[in-house]
Amino acid sequence: MKAIVKVMLTVWVASAFLFTSCESDDSKVDNQNPEIVSVVPDQAAVGTSVLITGKNFSTTLSNNSVNFGSVSATITAATAVSLTVTVPAGATSGAITVKVGSKSTQSKIAFSVLDDKKPVIVSTSISSGFCGYEVTISGSNFSATPSDNIVKFNGSVATVLQASSTSLLARVPPLASTGNITVEVAGQVANGPSFQLPPAFTLTSIKDTQVGVLDQPNGIVMDSDGNFYVTDYNLSQVNKITPSGIVSRVAGQNYIGNNSNLGTEDGPVATATLAFPNGLSFDKKTGDIYFLNSTNVKDNGALRKITPSGIVSTIAKGFYNPTGVVQDDAGNFYVADYGNFCVKKVTPSGTVSILAGSGSPTLAGALNATGTAARFTLINSIAIDAKGTIYVAEWGSLGIGSGSIRKITLAGEVSTYYTHPSTAFVEMFEVAVDAAGNVYASGEFTSGNKTSYFLHQITPTGNVKQMAFSTINSDGTYLADGCTIPFGRVAGITVDEKNRKLILLIDGIKQLNTIPM
Repeated sequence: MKAIVKVMLTVWVASAFLFTSCESDDSKVDNQNPEIVSVVPDQAAVGTSVLITGKNFSTTLSNNSVNFGSVSATITAATAVSLTVTVPAGATSGAITVKVGSKSTQSKIAFSVLDDKKPVIVSTSISSGFCGYEVTISGSNFSATPSDNIVKFNGSVATVLQASSTSLLARVPPLASTGNITVEVAGQVANGPSFQLPPAFTLTSIKDTQVGVLDQPNGIVMDSDGNFYVTDYNLSQVNKITPSGIVSRVAGQNYIGNNSNLGTEDGPVATATLAFPNGLSFDKKTGDIYFLNSTNVKDNGALRKITPSGIVSTIAKGFYNPTGVVQDDAGNFYVADYGNFCVKKVTPSGTVSILAGSGSPTLAGALNATGTAARFTLINSIAIDAKGTIYVAEWGSLGIGSGSIRKITLAGEVSTYYTHPSTAFVEMFEVAVDAAGNVYASGEFTSGNKTSYFLHQITPTGNVKQMAFSTINSDGTYLADGCTIPFGRVAGITVDEKNRKLILLIDGIKQLNTIPM
């Protein structure tokens, strides 16, 4: 009898075990609330396949139900963590409801049911830009008539230049700021991706009327007290400008109208003569000012110094119309030798050698190489960073290449650092670099009868930001496009690290301006 009971008990336990083991996963799921994590896409037209991800769904299609509003959708695939459904006819915008067994949940983000004729933005040609830039918007259900499409950049209405059913070309409007691009057609709006724009910029004059005494300023540096020193090519002077704009002469005898005041005589500033000075460097340790005598006579240009006590001396000669000079921490100078298509190094003792470039007025080019094998066109400006890397602004002339910023290591290795994206011929005038390694490049290009001036920032990672832009018509008036700010050719840039500003020397209007970095 005991044996019979024992056998029966064993059979009962085994049956119970088998029953429990064979219980479906769906019965377990039925005891847990389903959850929706995402819906992709979150807007679509009827008939579109939509993927719902989450957890606690049933792997059996029929155990799940999905509703768009009050309309049930067809489920085409199911796993414990995803459901694939088709947006049903009659679906309405709002939360999506998922029901598994007796448990249900709703999506936290409302799903938008799109009309078949509603415009859709798929992509944009660029994701960041500036006022006046042109952006291609790709998608569907656009109007082929440009005026029937309303394109906005974060709410600012743009001009639509070209249109087809799948593509729009729009110009970034004035006052636009970072935010989404939208396209409206016949009252229906498509939301697109975010478009990044830099903050609005301003050029603030820091001059008074005395700056008007300058004739052709073309180089600028700043001392530790906030004073500026400016070379004046036409007057053959070096001038000092206080933060309040008061101008005084540091050296030079005012060449205009008196040829005897033009020369290379050293000595006290009261008698020393200058010849078409260009480029400046300021030694904050000693207070010495360095500048270049820039003449059109081959190898007659010179690197010269003005001490705080007012003595002018010549450091080195052998330059052909030099345009810029910088100094490294070891006291070496690097001179942009414009007429000889090279950068020359001058040691503290005055020894001159070629760092990079041909060194010949007959050997120009755009070749990246090392030392004298490298080729440059006209070098208009030079800058040096904290690591000793040199940057030059290349005019881009003689029918060779377009304006660019070239980089030179202290070993003389030359590479192209930045080229302006315009398809027009670009003249790069000025270059500067801040303590963080950001490079600033200014120049101009001409398209048709309009000349455009620009100031760009290039970060160490290669990101480019347009800081200022201006377009001038052939009659001298500024283009009234809402994007243009009245400024012309930048003749010099210096960095105010303390106040995080750039100081720009504007040639055409002969004044100093500041712009936030």
